[in-house]
Amino acid sequence: LRRICSLIEGCGEYEKLINGLFENFLHVKGSGTLDSDFNKTLSIHSWLDFYEQMMDIVQREQNYSLLPYSVYASAAFHMHFTSTRNTFIRYPKASYDLRQLIQQN
Repeated sequence: LRRICSLIEGCGEYEKLINGLFENFLHVKGSGTLDSDFNKTLSIHSWLDFYEQMMDIVQREQNYSLLPYSVYASAAFHMHFTSTRNTFIRYPKASYDLRQLIQQN
């Protein structure tokens, strides 16, 4: 977990990383990716909620001391969905598509 967190911190693009993970986690192939009672999915949504709350406090109150805790949401994706199989990961585009749509109108 420490290694994954240090890689995520090195990236620095927390928002872009979370968007990419969110867009891809339902498409990850592998045995047991989504369990029958959706425990992994519910856990990931709890981590996404945690991330959103952390980033809201950081941005609204400028409390940057909470920023290091936001990497644990991305690490949770890794802990839940790692696989030895090769998977095709799509570049996150939902926020980009939304931005383009807003600019066109």
